[in-house]
Amino acid sequence: MDRAFVKDLPHNRDDLAITRAVIAMAHGLSMKVVAEGVEEKHQFDSLREEGCDEFQGFFCRPAMESHELEALLRRHGLVIPTQPWSALTGGGSMAVA
Repeated sequence: MDRAFVKDLPHNRDDLAITRAVIAMAHGLSMKVVAEGVEEKHQFDSLREEGCDEFQGFFCRPAMESHELEALLRRHGLVIPTQPWSALTGGGSMAVA
C-alpha cells in the first residue's frame, strides 16, 4: 500500500476507506498487504487494526547508510550480490517503486 494512503491514517476518512478496500481486495485474492511509509505509532495501529500484514518505514527502522545495511545483512548470514542486477536476471531490468 502506497505511502500516500498511509500518511494521514487514521484521521483521513477517504484514506481509511481506501486502506480497508485494498486490504480486503488483497486478502480476497490470497495476497498479503505491505504498507509503505509507516512513520508513526497511530499509523501502525490503524493498519494493524484493519488487517495489514506487514509494514515498512521509519516506525520500524530509520534509514541507514549502505555500510550499515551491509553489516546488518552479514549479521543475519545474507549474501550481498556483487554483480549488477542485469547479470543476476539474465539482462532484465527491475522497476523501482
